[in-house]
Amino acid sequence: MHHMNFKGKVAACEFSPCGRSFAVCVGKAIQIWATPTMLKEFAPFRLLRAYGGMFDAATCVAWSADSRWVVVGSKDLSARVYSANHVEGYVPPTLGGHREPIVAVAFDGDGGDAAYTVSKDGALFEWRLEEEEEGDPEGDPEGRARDAKSKSRGARAGSGTPSRPDRRWRMRGKHFFHQPAKLTCAAYHAPSRLLCAGFAHGVFTLHRVGPGTFEHAQTLSISREKVSAVTFNASGDWIALGCERLGQLVVWEWQSEAYVHKQQGHYFDVNQCAYAPDGSMIATAADDHKVKVWSASTGSCFVTFAEHSGPVSAVAFLPSGHAVLSASLDGTVRAFDLMRYRNFRVLTSPDPCQFCSLAVDPSGEVVCAGTRRASARSPRRERRRFPSGSSPPPFRSSPRSSPPRVPGFPFFFVTPRPRRASPRVVTARREAG
Repeated sequence: MHHMNFKGKVAACEFSPCGRSFAVCVGKAIQIWATPTMLKEFAPFRLLRAYGGMFDAATCVAWSADSRWVVVGSKDLSARVYSANHVEGYVPPTLGGHREPIVAVAFDGDGGDAAYTVSKDGALFEWRLEEEEEGDPEGDPEGRARDAKSKSRGARAGSGTPSRPDRRWRMRGKHFFHQPAKLTCAAYHAPSRLLCAGFAHGVFTLHRVGPGTFEHAQTLSISREKVSAVTFNASGDWIALGCERLGQLVVWEWQSEAYVHKQQGHYFDVNQCAYAPDGSMIATAADDHKVKVWSASTGSCFVTFAEHSGPVSAVAFLPSGHAVLSASLDGTVRAFDLMRYRNFRVLTSPDPCQFCSLAVDPSGEVVCAGTRRASARSPRRERRRFPSGSSPPPFRSSPRSSPPRVPGFPFFFVTPRPRRASPRVVTARREAG
């Protein structure tokens, strides 16, 4: 629909609950833009607000339920609350006290009177917006003097009017996850008051949070790599978690404690992919010794073959589409049945070699695999002897000639080219006389 270059790294982006605007964290600033329409316009993006004041890059952003306030976490160990609308004399408050960069922030309540900040060291701080009482020993003398000059100023002027009593953010709770690894991501579902946090050792935890409460609900390990992303669905019943290094996606239903969806891509580079003859499936071969078959309509992987002991270099479907072939650097060509999901045949070459390419005859009876050598061989599954007194017809390789077909033998051979003799150094000594 539209494209926008922010000329900087975008750390976080989130739409407002009303959908009329979205906030973007770019460097040390937070920008609030109006949501573009479906119509084609010359300048669809319109900047509404831009705030700074952070000493390091912003990491996360969250909106209040009424779409009036934005809380932004930063690498400077603090969070700030900004106004999405113009408020005369408003000074954004700073929520500090963390010892490591903030990973996630969230508002609680309909009016944004409570907030949570989560840092990388596994600390959860609970913040409440409360009215400041006169003579409060915890009050800031400089802040009281500033408020006396302008009643609309404060850490948060709820409606922006001088007649409303002054209110300040105060920390009302500290909670810790007590995990042996760093916290990498977190998400909060306000209606159900559930907080899900992912850690660097592949574990995620689920807690119920509230005013002064931090109750543990579940802990589950999904991989050995760090959990890089987590989010809730609209109802809060499903939790989606992603592992960037493994290419893994897990959808977990916490009430029944069951997997709804589990998907994982290749761990290393993908070398080749092939479409099925009818276009309904895609097979991929990668360096992680695996062959995966994907559904072209849904984009999900429904079977993984891990029988190879080396990187898989090539993959191809049979013309019927009922089987897939793969060539690997372990010296084998394997055939996998897509009906029973098993490896039903292993093809090898008489001489040990590493296969790097693969081709299938249109009839589906002949398989040719290329090696990294100067010669090409057709793999076979077992040694077969010719009848006594007979031998294969002589054949000399030629660029324009086709390989012969041997009766009763479904594979063919290409005679290797003669290798050049390696240079030798001969030394001689002349004797006297």
